[in-house]
Amino acid sequence: MVGIPRALLLAMVIGCGARAAEPHASDTRGDEQATYACAAGKREICERLARDHARACDAGDMAGCAELGALYADGRIAGKSAADAVPYLERACARRHGAGCTRRGELQARAIGSPPDLERAAGLYQRGCDLGDARGCVLRARALEWGRGVGRDAKAAVKLLERACKADDAEGCVELGRATEHGVAGAPDPLVAFDRYRKAARLYEARCEKGDAAGCAGLGMLTREGSGVEEDREGGLSLLDRACRARHAPACAAWMQRDERWVDNAAARAVLDEACKRGEGVSCLVLARVTPREDVLKSGCDSGHGGSCNALAITQFPPDFALLERACALGDAPGCFHLALALELPGERQNTERAAALHERSCRWRWGAGCTRFGRLLASGEGVAVDAELAARVFRDGCELGSAAGCFELGVMREEGTRVSGDPAQAVRLLERACRNGEGDGCARLARRVEPAFKTPLLAGACESGHARSCIELAPVSDEARALERARASALPACEAALAFCHDKGKVTPKLGWQKWAGAPARVWWDPPACDERLERACLDASDALSLSCRRVTGAQCFAAARLLQRLARAGLGPERAQIDELVRLATDDAQKGCKRKDEAACARLCELDKRYCR
Repeated sequence: MVGIPRALLLAMVIGCGARAAEPHASDTRGDEQATYACAAGKREICERLARDHARACDAGDMAGCAELGALYADGRIAGKSAADAVPYLERACARRHGAGCTRRGELQARAIGSPPDLERAAGLYQRGCDLGDARGCVLRARALEWGRGVGRDAKAAVKLLERACKADDAEGCVELGRATEHGVAGAPDPLVAFDRYRKAARLYEARCEKGDAAGCAGLGMLTREGSGVEEDREGGLSLLDRACRARHAPACAAWMQRDERWVDNAAARAVLDEACKRGEGVSCLVLARVTPREDVLKSGCDSGHGGSCNALAITQFPPDFALLERACALGDAPGCFHLALALELPGERQNTERAAALHERSCRWRWGAGCTRFGRLLASGEGVAVDAELAARVFRDGCELGSAAGCFELGVMREEGTRVSGDPAQAVRLLERACRNGEGDGCARLARRVEPAFKTPLLAGACESGHARSCIELAPVSDEARALERARASALPACEAALAFCHDKGKVTPKLGWQKWAGAPARVWWDPPACDERLERACLDASDALSLSCRRVTGAQCFAAARLLQRLARAGLGPERAQIDELVRLATDDAQKGCKRKDEAACARLCELDKRYCR
């Protein structure tokens, strides 16, 4: 199952959930505890808080208006929705209450109360920050760093995070630590970053001790990652479990994700389901990843969560364009990326210029695959002017953002040295990095450069990452059956998906659940069904793997090979008639033997191959 990137998971945990109520005339220690209890799902306490905040708001206390709006926005009050929060938050913001402006900005970004408008949302974050709301500073800093609704300005973003952290905002300190660790506005400084994480950990610990589940969740994430405190994975999971038991949905999501796998848990799923129904879109997305359900993705999309709209859109191929448009408008980088891929496909909607602009946007919004695709367009001149130097810089950004394909493309450019300056040593490092991170083409290219003794391990790595041709080349010198099965499993779904889209002119719909197309893995979206040489390459790999399996390993694959080659022939993609006839003969012989052993599946194959054998 696809995991959630660490940075996004951390942002979910520290950025979601209840914050302690800001002081207004009637605040007491008991009200702070009531806020925590409300966040833990105590509905009657939420109702009492709503009545108290409503009285304060009616009396002219803008903190009361802002907190009442927050309760509505978070779905804590029966019969009230995020839309009901808008007038209270707008009233509070108009009368200079910072948190009211920030929360209104968050709803604006989710298209609650008006169409999605990231520029207006960024402006509301700035106003909230100027009025003393630290979260407004953090959200404005994110907008500045990523260029969402405002021009990119990393230095200004860091200054706002410093302001938030100085005001003892734990989330601001975490974000400042991340920016310092990764050198967002200067050279990376791990030691200073650790100090900033450490301050965040102290702030979270104090909140956790008071009973704030969000504080325990934040401390749990830092403890698990060893940021600002000694790394203690089990201790971090324990804190996340504690927060999850207090019904803090982002903590449940973090507890369930262990590196790249998920640990299913009924109680945690129940918390996520509850949060999804309240309108917490990110919980819908996580829930759909654990238990594939389109209904929860729809709920998340309806609540203004772009990631859920994107995930729902790509449950089929071609995708739902309207959902991808909404996802991108809501600020979801993968949504913009997938919309761009869809706009590259042949047909009435094809628009390569807009596709290039969207890939550039997704790259600016820190989506590595978007950088890699934009770099390829820059290198080829599709939808944008050729610019090899810019392509190299964009590939580098993609590589740094985790796109192994970006590392590969830049490695090839440095190796060839024709369009940009060559650097053989850097090329090897980039290809090794691409290979290490699962880019089969990187392993295969390295294999061509090394001595025969070192070639087999590289081909094995490429094969494990799903590079079908490497598996086929590996077969004669390894576990042949396993290598050919890997090749088949990688190439056949991509071939089938492309044939269904390009030649059957139909939709490639899920058979195995969320983010699956015709049995193909989610990576089909990184290299979507194409009606060009990529289709032929995938189908050639698939037919070779099946044919070799038929002849060298077992006759069971002969039927599948014969069927595929017959289909390719109907699509005008070859192969020779003699090759098909030979496979049909082998498949028939194998099916006859199986049918004589009373194997019903073999009898069914025999009937399909030759109607004379049908019972």
